[in-house]
Formats: sequence, structure tokens, C-alpha cells
Amino acid sequence: MPDYPIGGDPIGGGGGGGGDTTPATYRTNYLIRVVQQNVGKLGSGDFSIPRTLWELDQVQKELCRLRIMDRTAVIALEVGVEQYALEDDILKIATIIEPVGWENRLVILQNSEQYAEIRRDDSIEVPPRYVFPWRNELYFWPAPDAVEELTILYYGAPTATLTKDSDPQIGQEWDQCLIYGATHRIALSLINPVTRPEDISVLERVAGTYAQMFEEEKARQLQHRIGREFARALHQVHWSDEIGY
Repeated sequence: MPDYPIGGDPIGGGGGGGGDTTPATYRTNYLIRVVQQNVGKLGSGDFSIPRTLWELDQVQKELCRLRIMDRTAVIALEVGVEQYALEDDILKIATIIEPVGWENRLVILQNSEQYAEIRRDDSIEVPPRYVFPWRNELYFWPAPDAVEELTILYYGAPTATLTKDSDPQIGQEWDQCLIYGATHRIALSLINPVTRPEDISVLERVAGTYAQMFEEEKARQLQHRIGREFARALHQVHWSDEIGY
């Protein structure tokens, strides 16, 4: 993981004097600089900062589809209200935490057919409380009968396009993936109908190398993430005093 410089803009050439550049800028500018250094060896092409930022942003979105960005949302439940809007950045709900005091267990439905069937079924005297996530909304049945808060843990997507003055929204541990992925994408984009055959060979080899580096680093970070999640789960377990460990 790189150490970002303190003071000055590593791309803009403001070096050494501190200036008004925020720390968030250093991380993004470091990523831009490394990608441009990588692709600058390949000849002419569009290596502009906006183009590089766009490629970094596309890789960030691709990585987020692996469910690597954990987020939390709190929904204020209202009496008799069945439908609730969710955050726009939700990719996948991981867990719904029931409010304290709910007597009926919460059952998450998987499709609209199940939800429609449950609403028609009034044969159960004390039914579970059902929730159906659909697109960017949650549907409850029966509707809440008290004012309470429901917590949702979910995997999120980026909420804004990456700019030169903002950090990537995924963790810093993914920076190498961002660099490798953006370099791979730009190298491939340099192949066009007028590219010389010998240049195509070079570009394909470079793109393939960075694609492999991207996949290897991605697998390594996902493995680390699994390890962190397992350790966190163990930390949350309350071991019985009767177990002799």
C-alpha cells in the first residue's frame, strides 16, 4: 500500500509546499500518475486525466459488484405503512436487523409471487412478519404496527463519479486492482483498425499481463476480506464458560 505525499499535487506539479490540496486528492492523483506512467510506455493515445479517471471509475464499479463495500441504512417504520424506499446505492442486502421487541420472526421473501401469496393467506393466526425487497424498496406484510427503526446491512455501489478531487469510495487496499484494471482497459482501447500488427502484439501482451495481475490481486484481496469477516464473526461470538477453551 503506497504512502501518499504530504503537500503539493503529485500530478499538477505543486510539490513540496503544502498548498490547499486535500489528502483525498493525493490518493486519486497517485492512481492517475501510476496508470499514466504504465500506459505512457505504449505510444500515442488518450492518456488524459479525464480519460484515466473514467477508466478508474469503471474498474471501481466492477469491483463493487463483488460486494466489497459494506454499508448500513436505518429505516424509520411507521404504523400501517407497508412500502419503504431504500438507498439508491444498494446492490445487495446482506442482513436485516429486526427492531428489539418484535415478537414475530422476520422472513425475507425472494420474489413477488411469494409476496402476493402471503398477502392472500389469512389462515395463520400468528403469522411471521414478512419483508420483500424489490428494486429500491422494501414491502412489509403485515404492515408495521408501531413506530420503530429497522437496520439494513447491505453491499453498496459508488454514489458519485470519481473525480481528481475525491477519493475512490472503495478501500485503499483495492488501489492496486484499480491501477491494474485501468491500465488493462486503456491498453486494449489502443487497438484499432489502423494499429500496426507488431503494435497489436505488444498491446495485447501488455493488456493480458495487466489483466492477469488484476485477477490475482482481486483474488488476494477477496481472500483477505473473507479472513477479516471470519475474524469479526468469531469476535462477536459469546463463548460459554462451560467450554474448556
